[in-house]
Amino acid sequence: MTRQQAIEFILASNGRIVGVEFIKRSDGTIRRMQCRLGVTSHLKGDLGSGPAYNAREHGLLTVFDMAPGKGYRSIPTEGITQVSVNGTWTAVQDSPDNPA
Repeated sequence: MTRQQAIEFILASNGRIVGVEFIKRSDGTIRRMQCRLGVTSHLKGDLGSGPAYNAREHGLLTVFDMAPGKGYRSIPTEGITQVSVNGTWTAVQDSPDNPA
């Protein structure tokens, strides 16, 4: 699976739980999480307000981490190494015409 296919898979998950393994930008460690898109609970601020930046412009996907006590997290798209498709982890490769 290419990196772009992995991103499209996550975006098309329609609120289903997906597994993602990625390399954190902050310290280079590998993180694996079960997460989902489309969660609207636990949002803070005024109705309609959002983050002060556009996550996609910064190469990030904002997801809700399903682990207890967690919340919204940002995944660096260039750091995605594996995604869980129907319970099976699939490695993510850079496409030859579009390196990370």
